[in-house]
Amino acid sequence: MRILRRADYRRMPWKNGGGLTEEIAVHPPGADMDGFDWRLSIAHVDTDGPFSRFPGIDRSIAVLSGGGMGLSVEGGDEVALLEAAAPFAFDGGSAVVSRLFAGPTVDLNIMTRRGRLTHWMQRIVLPVDSEIAGAEAGTLLVATAPFGVMVGGETTAVTAFDTVQVDAGERLGVVSEAAVIRIDLAPVR
Repeated sequence: MRILRRADYRRMPWKNGGGLTEEIAVHPPGADMDGFDWRLSIAHVDTDGPFSRFPGIDRSIAVLSGGGMGLSVEGGDEVALLEAAAPFAFDGGSAVVSRLFAGPTVDLNIMTRRGRLTHWMQRIVLPVDSEIAGAEAGTLLVATAPFGVMVGGETTAVTAFDTVQVDAGERLGVVSEAAVIRIDLAPVR
């Protein structure tokens, strides 16, 4: 189990140069945009416009903060993404255009390479004294508000937008109520 602190996330321009990304984690470690099996990041969307295209990638996003945005995939009907809304999954190779509703928006992105891994992203609230087991290829918990976890018999604070990475077979004790976006990873069979 590892706690990935937002202050340590790698910051870089979007693939299409249109904005800023905070890369939380990538697997295998150090992989570039063409070689990752999975990649978790935070995107800062400051203007309307196209999303970067990632052919062969399955992608899900959830709004973390801001006024929200509408996404149009391949010219289809606009899907509204708001801070409390369920995550939205789409083909990363699709032409996607965003429209901001009320100013800049920050969103969370998980991308998995099709044919290697699958992912499930959901917003959940973990109750006090709950326990989380790592999924088959790992679980990522992105805090949407501060909470505490048990690490080596000590309570450790997790702040908003920090990430807790739980490997397969590991168990994590949550000691205070936790609002998180949970991402479970599994190999494709």
